[in-house]
Amino acid sequence: MKRDFSHARVLLPWTVVLILCSAAIQLSVAWAPQPAIQVLNSALPSGVNGSAYQAKLYASGGAGPYTWALLPGSVLPTGTLFQFSAGGVLSGTPTTTGSYSIVVQATDANGRQGSRSYTLTISNSGITTTSLPSGVKGIAYNATLAATGGAAPYSWTIVPGQPGKLPSGLSMTSSGVISGTPGMVGYQEFMVRATDSRGQRFSQTLGINTVMPLTVSGSSLPMGTIGRSYKSALGASGGQAPYTWKLVAGAPPSIIGVDTTGTVSGTPTVTGSYGFTVQASDASGQQVQTPASIAITGLLAITTTSLPSGKVGALYSANVAANGGLAPYSWNLTGGMLPPGLTLTTLGGISGTPATAGPFSFTLQVADSGGGTSSQTYTVSIAAATAPVVITTTSLPNGTAGTAYSSSVSATGGTSPYTWAVSAGALPAGLVLSSGGGISGTPSAAGSSTFALKVTDSSGGTSSQTYTVSIAPGLVIMTTSLPSGYVGNAYSATLAASGGTTPYTWSILSGLIPPGTSLTTTTGTISGTPTSSGTYAVTVQVTDAVGHQISANLSIVVAAPLTITSASLPGGTGGVAYSATLTATGGTSPYSWSVTSGTLPAGVTLSTAGALSGTPTNAGAYSFGIRVVDSIGATASQSYNLTITHSVSLNWTASTSTNVIGYNVYRATQAGDPYTLLTSPPVAQTTYTDTAVQAGQTYYYVATAVDNNNNESPYSNQAQAVVPSP
Repeated sequence: MKRDFSHARVLLPWTVVLILCSAAIQLSVAWAPQPAIQVLNSALPSGVNGSAYQAKLYASGGAGPYTWALLPGSVLPTGTLFQFSAGGVLSGTPTTTGSYSIVVQATDANGRQGSRSYTLTISNSGITTTSLPSGVKGIAYNATLAATGGAAPYSWTIVPGQPGKLPSGLSMTSSGVISGTPGMVGYQEFMVRATDSRGQRFSQTLGINTVMPLTVSGSSLPMGTIGRSYKSALGASGGQAPYTWKLVAGAPPSIIGVDTTGTVSGTPTVTGSYGFTVQASDASGQQVQTPASIAITGLLAITTTSLPSGKVGALYSANVAANGGLAPYSWNLTGGMLPPGLTLTTLGGISGTPATAGPFSFTLQVADSGGGTSSQTYTVSIAAATAPVVITTTSLPNGTAGTAYSSSVSATGGTSPYTWAVSAGALPAGLVLSSGGGISGTPSAAGSSTFALKVTDSSGGTSSQTYTVSIAPGLVIMTTSLPSGYVGNAYSATLAASGGTTPYTWSILSGLIPPGTSLTTTTGTISGTPTSSGTYAVTVQVTDAVGHQISANLSIVVAAPLTITSASLPGGTGGVAYSATLTATGGTSPYSWSVTSGTLPAGVTLSTAGALSGTPTNAGAYSFGIRVVDSIGATASQSYNLTITHSVSLNWTASTSTNVIGYNVYRATQAGDPYTLLTSPPVAQTTYTDTAVQAGQTYYYVATAVDNNNNESPYSNQAQAVVPSP
């Protein structure tokens, strides 16, 4: 096929020599050849007389979009509205057959051109599909081929190698349906063949142009300002240029519109945020809708009306602010002078350390990114330097766990008000520092805490001081009870405390201690000689060195002197149960009794409760010492004499007679009569002890049985007993 290169441009390297000020400087400037404009369609599809015809031409190289035209000498088929559009579409309905020579030219956006010659054949029968819709990569594609003339049905095939094959991802059925999902971008030509039922064949060269999916950008449009001309462009990519835009929903700000090129422009008259929906359409028929939004702000205005004063030598910091317009803003000094030592940043920060006192007037201007400006004049007073802030509190009082604590720190110099803070370490647990310098709370644990406090004045001056505060354990009275005392006996007891801060001072808060005693306030000792017995309830109080106080309720029991009141003991009889109880008064019960000297009669014991009991086994005179001890250790002693006399013990066999109710026992000092009755009334048991005997004497005993009528039996046999001499 003959190609026409008469309109191509050739770019060649050039060398330019510049001579400046008699000095020659040689510069080599080379222009790289630009891609030529190439018409891609290798042939035009044939047409069928009387059938609508349409063929789309494609080009590459240069910068789209392309503008198409027929070159002189081209002849189009005669027919209804047969024409070639600037968009590269040859269309119409031919009404005559024949072959027609056509030369097309494509011009890109930069004016570069490329052309190609074709022969268009129009016949009475054949394939009527002259163009196929564009495809989109990754999007399902479907098109159906058509033919006329011949004998239907037609069987469709791709002619191998003439001039190519279907785009990757597509296939064609024998019924002429091309479908699939295109996998690559670009224009791809191929030849199709339709064979009718009688074997007649028709061929046609077609092409499918596959483009990227259409996407849009720029939906978040730049901010605008009321009363200021606005212009921004919506963007699209992919698909096939040119793109056409339109508004499909919502409305942009007043006096702003969207044209077909995607340009959003106008002069907004009201503020606010506006949302709307636009649609982009490309030459391949793709359409994409996207939401867009524009925020319209008010005019730029400075909102900071005044600036704080400063002081020579004290750090200064302030910021100016604005609203409206289009951020970001840029600040600059347009008149007057900042206080020496201060600087202004483009972000509106004013900082530094003033070096000179006095009032300073100056004008600041803010400019937004859209060219709007606003100005404001300020006056800043800088005071003369003062003495720096200094903490005057050198130490803090100690505290006690569990006791409310309150103190404060102070400072001089600088510029009040002051602000206090802990800058290192930590306060004792339970204490807090207020910004005004007050330290308060209730310490929760004993221990020592070291910390640093920092004061900052209103000009930024600071001063620090380190403190150590010791928290003592809580003040506690350890004494829970006091010992008892005795009238007339020396008494001494010492109260004890712990925690708090020594030394302690003791006092009687209420009640009385025993008469004859007194409290030593420095030691807590209660001492003296009680003069009256009784129970004395007293509330004692201890005060530590820092004034913390605590009290306790105690009592002292003062008893009369311990005295044994049992002056003597009754005598006992050998073989006869003995019982006597010792008694005492005074002291503090209970008492505990014991033998301290001598020996009790054999068979007799003394209990700790003071009871003498048992059955003496030996007669005789016994001397021994007894001691009683009360519950607080007081003692009393007494000596006793106890005489145990002899006795005679008798026993007999019970009578076998009926109705016996008892027995009589008789005694004589010689064998035979006369007997003396010892039992009246009769004893019921068969034993008897005679305790009225004398040492060294011999006695004779008989017994009789007595019935319920008081009848008495004859004497029993006689028994003799000899009582030992002492």
